[in-house]
Amino acid sequence: MATDDALAGPGPVGRAVLSVVLLCHLLAMAGSLLTPTPLGPVVRTVSMPWEKVLGVHQNWPMFVTPPRTTRWIEVQGVRADGSRLPLNLLPPEPPRDAARWVYDRRGKLARNTVSSSRKRIRMAVVRWACRTQRQAADPIRQVALIRYGRVTPPPSEAAAAGPRTDWELQRKEFTTWNCPTAR
Repeated sequence: MATDDALAGPGPVGRAVLSVVLLCHLLAMAGSLLTPTPLGPVVRTVSMPWEKVLGVHQNWPMFVTPPRTTRWIEVQGVRADGSRLPLNLLPPEPPRDAARWVYDRRGKLARNTVSSSRKRIRMAVVRWACRTQRQAADPIRQVALIRYGRVTPPPSEAAAAGPRTDWELQRKEFTTWNCPTAR
């Protein structure tokens, strides 16, 4: 049998906390619904910290158009004499039907390494490459990350562009990191 205290409710502090939580949720919902209006961005700046803390920030990448570029990273070790050694730490160019590649763990690592905001992941890849080569008795001085990309032609030009291997290949030395010294 329930006691009278259990039926009394959360008390004044509990009600205040629940009211604040409810208010924050309603504010986040209003900001999301009002996004197209002039008031929406103002409300979103107030509600965004709450959305991010709780992980309720909604964006819908499933409704955006497919990416126009396929990117991947090649990892190369640079020896003391300047010669380059390809390191197969990340997967190569994703296949045309890249659905499986997207869910492959190395594919996820490769996509995150390409992102300009993921500096710590690139640092981890560099440390991994340096340590692996040091253990293999073929030490390297630096690690170069080279970003490759193929621009996907619009559907109206896809047939004329030919097979994917014929599409323009963009190459950019993304970054070069020095190997940490052995401890």
